[in-house]
This record gives sequence, structure tokens and C-alpha cells, in this order.
Amino acid sequence: MSEVEKPVPTPVAQTEPKKKLRLKTVAAKPIKKYIWLAGHVVTVPLSLIYFAYYIQFKSHYLFPRLCYRFALFGVWAAYSMTIATQFSQRAMPSYFALLSTQNFQYLSLSFIWQFNRNSLFKLLPYFLISVLQLSLHFNIKPVLKLDKVFKVVIVYNELFLFVLLIFDTILLRGTSGYALVMFGLFYWLRLLHNESTRKLLYNVLVKLDGPLSKSKNDRIRSQWQKIKVILNSDQKTLQSEYS
Repeated sequence: MSEVEKPVPTPVAQTEPKKKLRLKTVAAKPIKKYIWLAGHVVTVPLSLIYFAYYIQFKSHYLFPRLCYRFALFGVWAAYSMTIATQFSQRAMPSYFALLSTQNFQYLSLSFIWQFNRNSLFKLLPYFLISVLQLSLHFNIKPVLKLDKVFKVVIVYNELFLFVLLIFDTILLRGTSGYALVMFGLFYWLRLLHNESTRKLLYNVLVKLDGPLSKSKNDRIRSQWQKIKVILNSDQKTLQSEYS
């Protein structure tokens, strides 16, 4: 008797799971960092070229003037990227909040200098800051040790530039009057938010008080007293903080 053949089970085709399409995440290139670095790299050599012409009284030539303008373009690139990195695009603060930041103040001032008379003293702070930033980026320690010296030079340069703009305005040189008003606003913001600037101004006032108060000219003495009333309204507070 023959055995009954058992049915052979037919193989069931296995369906492969559907593959989901996923976006491949690619690491974002630090474009902002490259633009920031390029801005400082452009500012330093072009400023040096302009300074070389300036000390030879040849800054009115076309080439140094172009160096001056393009150095400020480098400032725009570097400071714009710094602000964009500090604040998210979705959480960008108001203009009033930005005005209290030093980077935005210098960026705004560079726009004014672009359409004003060129001068070594207008470009000098940007040059020194770019040198410090590049030294920090490439870890150039000998230059980093000059950090405090550079800050003192910048503070004194700002005070001298304010006086220089006053004389340019009196002599009706270009748009110096508008620049003086804007720089006065900038300097006021510096006094509000920068301790070094406040300390310097207080020290200058103390040094000027002696000779101007003892002046034989009655008009000079009376004008100086009025200025003291305006600038030293909070003199006791300044003395307690900075003396």
C-alpha cells in the first residue's frame, strides 16, 4: 500500500518593509565665521596702507581713499556677522536694545564715516579691534598682551575725535556738523554703557577744573561753571565709583 504523499506547503512571498525617505542632514558650513574673518582680514592691511599715506599728508590721493572706504566695508562685514551670531534671527532684539551694544554702535558709526571726511582717527579703533580679534582667533599671545593698551588708546582716541569734529564743524569742512551730532549721540551711549569712557571723562574734568576755574577771563570761568553743572550733576556718584 502506497503512502499518501503529504502536500508540500507553497512558500509565501515576504513583502519587504517600505523604506522611508529621510533628509540627510548635512553639517552647516560656518559661512558667517568666514565672512567675519574676511572682514577683519580686509580691515587690517587696508588700514595700514591708509595710515602710511596719512602720516605723509597724502591721504587725499585716490588710492588711500579707496583703501579707507574698503576698510570700512570690511568693518561692515565683520560687525554684521558678529551681531547676527550674537542674536538669533527669530529673536532679534529691538533697535533700542541693539543701540546699547558696543558692536552695533561701532557698526552704525562706520556708516557715518563712510560718507564723511576720511581720517586716521576715525579708522584707528576699527584697526585695533580687528588686530585683537585676529590675534584671539589665531592665538597670537604677544599681541593679546597689549589688550589693555589698545583699549586705553581707543578711549583717548574717541575723546580726541570729538574735539576734532568740533573744529571741523567750526571750519565748515564737509558734513562734519552732521557727523558731530551723530558722534555726540554715540559718545553719550558710550558714557551710559561703558565704564572706561565714564572714568576717562571724569578724570579729564578733574584735570580741567583747576586751570579753568582759576582763569582770569570771567567769560571762560562762567561758561566752565555752566558746563560743570550740566556734566557733574551726579558728581558725588562718580567720585564714589571712580575716585
